[in-house]
Amino acid sequence: MKKFVYLLVAITVFSLSKTYSLLDDYEKNNNELIAGEIDLEINGKNLYGEAIIEKNISCKIYHENVTLHLTQNSLKAKAKICFFNVSGQSAKISISIKNSSGHEFVLIDNVTSKSLNNTCINLTGNGVYLIPCINYTLEISFYLVNETKISFDIEFFTGEKSFYDVERSKNNFILIK
Repeated sequence: MKKFVYLLVAITVFSLSKTYSLLDDYEKNNNELIAGEIDLEINGKNLYGEAIIEKNISCKIYHENVTLHLTQNSLKAKAKICFFNVSGQSAKISISIKNSSGHEFVLIDNVTSKSLNNTCINLTGNGVYLIPCINYTLEISFYLVNETKISFDIEFFTGEKSFYDVERSKNNFILIK
């Protein structure tokens, strides 16, 4: 009987030590706890699909400034702009981004509208993020070469890790009167 009790105690101690080691597991995240949101505003609001560029113009060149802003409680985030359903083949489009301190970066220069269809352009580079509470100005320039109208949909995507926000702008157009 004593052998049975010793065996039972040994099994109990062994099983408790294994249970303890299972409960003692941990994950390392470089001392970072990530919680929050990403909320991108375009021209001071969430878009919900509405157009941001609807212009009748009298000449072939048009510039539009679009303000990108992460709200106060947002995490820093990477960003890109995507073009879809682009009409017109030969319009030339240039895009640059400027932060509030005036540093400007040319992202594309004189790219044809045909080549922009279903294309995304990174607004932030390696290690560069949009920072909350800072306004970024996206300057989009259009030169309508042979067209009298160009129309397009735009999607702004911001994200970091598993957090993201997508703002869609549909039925944008520029029309020469």
